[in-house]
Amino acid sequence: MSHLAVNLSMIFTEVPLIERFALAHAHGFQQVEIQFPYELDVVDLRTQLEQHNLSLCLINVPAGDLMQGGNGLAGIPGKEIEFHQALELTIRYATALNVPRVNILAGKQPLDADLLPCLNTLAS
Repeated sequence: MSHLAVNLSMIFTEVPLIERFALAHAHGFQQVEIQFPYELDVVDLRTQLEQHNLSLCLINVPAGDLMQGGNGLAGIPGKEIEFHQALELTIRYATALNVPRVNILAGKQPLDADLLPCLNTLAS
């Protein structure tokens, strides 16, 4: 049996995120992922998941400016506090919504930084 999940961040983009749960259910999906669900309140997300009999299988940790071409947060020396705050937010969402998987988007190595400090920061 196949367990496919639809990424609500990437599909049905003609409607707001809050309306995509119904569309996922209507198309036969039982699992969804959302890259960055933080625009919606946890209660609203839970309501949509329950109302449409969906489970949320994956979310990403907020990545700072990575999606806009910046270096991001994870593994970036000097961004440790911001990354840990993002991780705490993710843990709150994942716990409240029973999300079994969290994706950490590794930041891009700054041009003026050596690789080893970036790897050490990522590992910490």
